[in-house]
Amino acid sequence: MMQDHLYRDLGIFTPDNLFAGLEVTPFIPGGVVIAAGLGVVPRGTVLGRASDGTCKPVDSTADDGTETPYVILANTVNTDTEPAKAQAYETGVFNRLALLFGGTDTIETHELEMRRLGMLTTENVPY
Repeated sequence: MMQDHLYRDLGIFTPDNLFAGLEVTPFIPGGVVIAAGLGVVPRGTVLGRASDGTCKPVDSTADDGTETPYVILANTVNTDTEPAKAQAYETGVFNRLALLFGGTDTIETHELEMRRLGMLTTENVPY
């Protein structure tokens, strides 16, 4: 007798070229909270952490703590009406072409600080 409950999909992963290394990338234990009112925040967005503990896309023109990289968002979230709890990567090797930033920031704006935090970047050619 086959036990159907042992064989079911728990989710689907679609490769998106975010990772650039073979290392296992750790999640932040317990996840992070993305601030409300930002709309859809895509996977691969580099987040800063505000003084109230919520995260927003890192933006060097901010002055609430989100001007500095904190983590990289692991899953796309929608924050239209309320804050969203999400998983985020604290370290790893990431494709610099797949990372997203707030404001007019680019990888060059934050790469040095990201390296200090263990978020290493390299350039991958998309699949």
